[in-house]
Amino acid sequence: MAAADFDRPIELLFIDGNHEYEFVLEDFKRWVPKVIEGGVVAMHDTTWFKGPKRVAEERIFLSRTFKDARYVFSSTTVGTKVSENTAADRLRNRWGLYVKRGVEITRRVAGKERIPAPMQRLGRRVLRTLQ
Repeated sequence: MAAADFDRPIELLFIDGNHEYEFVLEDFKRWVPKVIEGGVVAMHDTTWFKGPKRVAEERIFLSRTFKDARYVFSSTTVGTKVSENTAADRLRNRWGLYVKRGVEITRRVAGKERIPAPMQRLGRRVLRTLQ
């Protein structure tokens, strides 16, 4: 595998590939240790595909080695790698996970890939208030 021969530090890692849990987890385990402290890990397809979704939730949102975990774009999860996060970081990460799950539920209920515009505006107002 490419990770075995790669020996340079990584500042930004983008994981996007096979959607099976075992393969996503393997990529995560092989590549993330090469990411520097303060580096960013981004994972694609973390909304609708079970493998990436589960790895992102277990290894980023619920981890003690990531902070600022959040859901961005249409299906991407990002987090900043740290040696150990704080209780406040873990609380923010869980909040990010709940926001992500809220988006997933809203999309399912709306029956669309895209959230209706009025619901987007309301969501933005709520997030601004909470931040």
